[in-house]
Amino acid sequence: MPENRYWLFKSEPNTYSFDDLMNEPDGWAEWDGVRNYQARNSMRDDMKVGDGILFYHSNAKPLSVVGVA
Repeated sequence: MPENRYWLFKSEPNTYSFDDLMNEPDGWAEWDGVRNYQARNSMRDDMKVGDGILFYHSNAKPLSVVGVA
């Protein structure tokens, strides 16, 4: 039985917040603007439907995971 993985997604809350994600019509969004090639490749090659997301707000106080999806 395959195990689900968990991924840390980081975004500035004034650019795209956890609330923005939760308000998406289908509950998901295309994640663009990834500049790091290793992160991009992991998203493309390793992420699977059913994996968990820890949503982290950078440039915010306090710095913390603000939601799980």
